[in-house]
Amino acid sequence: GLLTGTWDAMLNGINYVSARAVDNAGNTAQAVDAFTVKKDTTLPTVLDNQAGDTIWRNAAGTLYDVDFQDSLSLLATAQYTAWSTPGLAGTQIIPWTDIVTSTGMTLAESNWAVNFAALPTGATTFISVRAYDTLGQSATGTDVFFVRKDTMPPNALSNLAATTGG
Repeated sequence: GLLTGTWDAMLNGINYVSARAVDNAGNTAQAVDAFTVKKDTTLPTVLDNQAGDTIWRNAAGTLYDVDFQDSLSLLATAQYTAWSTPGLAGTQIIPWTDIVTSTGMTLAESNWAVNFAALPTGATTFISVRAYDTLGQSATGTDVFFVRKDTMPPNALSNLAATTGG
């Protein structure tokens, strides 16, 4: 394995390692770029391009703009979850659900929808996301946006009375 000091000196990305051997008689052999070490200590990135959805929605179909990026180890998956209160608190309404799964994707930038049918009506639901790279490193974006759902029609008025105008 690599010594800690050698690992620490390496940059994120591909590092080329050369080796040299010396015997007791002073003979040397050298191998230039004998192997490479790919180092990635950087987490994936959540790119939150989406403000809260302040419009009360009564149907599915809205797409949201939160992207995911990892240029070294590449993305493995991106997921979302929905909670009843901010901060991944309250009741979990939608468990962690895949937005995209891939092997080798640098950027996931397609807009995506939440499972609107699973959201409670008459409520604001808080959406959080996370992304994993192929090394298993993850980054979480908490409450990247919220969704307001209202699919209940207004109650009928029953106490109307005629009045004369003046």
